[in-house]
Parts: sequence; structure tokens; C-alpha cells
Amino acid sequence: MCAYARNAARHAASVRATLVSFLVVGVALFAYAQLVMLSAIDALNALTVILFAILYLAVGVAFPNPSAPGEAQFMWRLAAWFTCGVAFALHIAFEHVRFREPPRRVALHAAIAVALGALGLAGAANIHRLTAGTGNKQLLALALVLWPIITGVPAFVVALAAAAGLARLRSMRQRRRTCQG
Repeated sequence: MCAYARNAARHAASVRATLVSFLVVGVALFAYAQLVMLSAIDALNALTVILFAILYLAVGVAFPNPSAPGEAQFMWRLAAWFTCGVAFALHIAFEHVRFREPPRRVALHAAIAVALGALGLAGAANIHRLTAGTGNKQLLALALVLWPIITGVPAFVVALAAAAGLARLRSMRQRRRTCQG
């Protein structure tokens, strides 16, 4: 098989993995939306979580990962981390300012979005393993459970600290306004 055919096959496998990972996240998001409807959480909050989860998945899939370690690989990974970090901060700020949610709820929504994005990436990695014939089957199956936990728990802690700080700033501003007025 010529190099062009191998590259075309790898690209097709990557596209299939991406589509299936979006399907996996779609199913998870549908389940989350059902839980939202049952617990009477605002649908706009659920939509925000869904959109940020899709953004995390898209960044993880769309940003290239050069095969040769070096400066190019480092820069692409740094760009992906930076993009996700900005999105994470925007999600926290948006929920705090727009919805005026308490810190725990802001942190929970941000962590769920991160965990769902990680679940989608784990699904993409598993599909890629199936189509490309590479990777460790057991470790990638374990990734479906571990990646959402490994990303979601720290995201909750960081988002809780950030949201609590934002809530404290808001209460300090309100106190200043009442003292001045």
C-alpha cells in the first residue's frame, strides 16, 4: 500500500472516530438533559454545559498532534490547553454573571462540561484504536471511566474556588454600594 493510501485511510479513521465521539457525547448530553428536566434545572444552564462540552471535545479532536515530539508538538498542545483554559474561565464567568448561580452549582456545571468533553475524547481514542489497529484495548476502555474523573474532579475544585472568589467580589461590591448610597 502506498503512503498516500495509508494516510487517506488514517484520515478516514480519524474522521470516523471524531463522528462517533460526537455521537457518544451526544448520548451523554441527552442523558444529562433528561436529568436536568427531571430536577427542574434551567434549560439554558444545560445548553451552556452542552456547548462547552462540545467545545472541549472539538478542541481535543481538531488540534493536531504531530507524531514527532518536538517544539511543534509542544506548541499545539499548549495552544489546546490555553484554548480550553480560556473556555473554562469563560464558562465560570458566564454562569456566575449571567445566571447568578451559587458557587457550587457553577462548579458542578463547569466540571460536568469538562467531564463530558473528556468522555468524548476517550470515546474518540477507543474508536481510533478500533479503526487504526493501535493502542491498548484495556487501557483505552478504562479511559472511558478515568478520563472524565481525572478531568472533572480537579475542574470542580478549581471552578468552586473561582466561583467562590467571584461571589465574594460581588458581595463586597454590593456592600460598598449600600455604604455609599
